[in-house]
Amino acid sequence: MTAAAPVPAGWTATTLGALGRYVNGRGFRRGEWCDSGRPIIRIQNLTGSGERFHHFRGDVDERHVVRAGDLLVSWSATLGAYLWDGPEAVVNQHIFKVESRIDRRFHKYLLDFKLGELMRHAHGSGMVHVTRSRFHALPVAVPGPDEQRRIAGRLDDLLRRLAVADAHLAAAAGNAAALVEAALLSGGAVATAPRHALAEVLAAPLANGRSVPTRDGGFPVLRLTALRSGRVDLGARKGGAWTEREARPFLIRRGDFLVSRGNGSLRLVGRGALVDTEPDPVAYPDTAVRIRARPELLEPRFLALVWDSPLVRRQIEALARTTAGIWKVNQKDLARIVVPVPDLARQREACARADRLETGRRRLDADLATARGRSAELRRALLEAAFTARLRT
Repeated sequence: MTAAAPVPAGWTATTLGALGRYVNGRGFRRGEWCDSGRPIIRIQNLTGSGERFHHFRGDVDERHVVRAGDLLVSWSATLGAYLWDGPEAVVNQHIFKVESRIDRRFHKYLLDFKLGELMRHAHGSGMVHVTRSRFHALPVAVPGPDEQRRIAGRLDDLLRRLAVADAHLAAAAGNAAALVEAALLSGGAVATAPRHALAEVLAAPLANGRSVPTRDGGFPVLRLTALRSGRVDLGARKGGAWTEREARPFLIRRGDFLVSRGNGSLRLVGRGALVDTEPDPVAYPDTAVRIRARPELLEPRFLALVWDSPLVRRQIEALARTTAGIWKVNQKDLARIVVPVPDLARQREACARADRLETGRRRLDADLATARGRSAELRRALLEAAFTARLRT
């Protein structure tokens, strides 16, 4: 742990553990999840990466009950501090409910400031983790109650303004993506085109990949992570414990479109990726469905474009079903998806328009990423000023 920073005049040196009681949430087995009862707060519900709550009907210790205004800290997977603004709920493991001895808003911002330092001492891969002892022992300094409230109020104001600016950046990114979609639909050629069920435009039946154990040096198979940003990353692969002959029915070729069969997020289930270059011999995994369209009816690039459109997404999300928190679609579902099928010339025109706008969108995305980075730097600077007694009214 790094040495403690100088304590500002009038502030008191202490530790995070001395500022309150940090009550760890309880574990809930999947078999205890249900569709009604008290919501279970998981890390996904705090970070926004989960679309829905699971619920629990049984009795719980009052220590694990969370109400609006309570301070929560996720200390595994994603470090963060949150003032809960949802319904009465129960808190899952890997989250602390904080019974604070100081102003809760000040406490929340102090945690925001210090969690970056804790992150440098986290351990684990994939799911990072901070030990309770390291968390409790982290040196901090706090002013008196009046100054706590003043600093929290000032940060409320400044960070709210920064959040508004961030929302404008996010809206700009969304508008840029919508422009690409508008290019696809411009002129009405797509909007007024005949629509067909996917089953009607297939050159080969929909087919799931095959699950094979990993074996170094074995015949290659793509990982699910190969489906990335609308295209198949041929480098995301592993060796499989099977022969080339066994893999032959699952080899991909240029123009194939792979669709994810399942995901913990409804927003991501059924997302697809195009094989846009001629691949070396490699198979696709059991976690994907292969779509191979009739080339005289449907350009693969056009299929990739319309697949991400609201028309198709609405259908996929309506058909998806969830089991144990995982959303899934199957071949029968996908075969029913209706897609617009204009003539090939209009498909190619739509793709060319979308490509031109996509080039501009990538430039805009780079500028937005720079702006978001500056916003994050400004937020860190505000927190540092606040907790070194340099944040003035």
